[in-house]
Amino acid sequence: MAPAHTHDWTLLSIRIDWGAAEATLIVLDRTSTERRVTARGLRFFRLERDEPWGPSSSIDDITQVAGEAEQPLALSMQMQSGDCIRLCAASINTA
Repeated sequence: MAPAHTHDWTLLSIRIDWGAAEATLIVLDRTSTERRVTARGLRFFRLERDEPWGPSSSIDDITQVAGEAEQPLALSMQMQSGDCIRLCAASINTA
């Protein structure tokens, strides 16, 4: 499940393991604690970096939508730069 209160978290890096169908997004929360959002069974990943609102590594909001029946979960990360990162996967976990 997407963590609550993600505004002003900072995106540090994104790692895609193509063979394992896994994406790991490493972020810092409000207390500067490193957290990982891991998507397993990755089916779709889209990354924009046009920065229409100006450069920023800060996260504005993360939303997650549960899939129906056999459909994967969907996660959307809106960046304060105006860019959006979207993915669909069988499971999405935050640690």
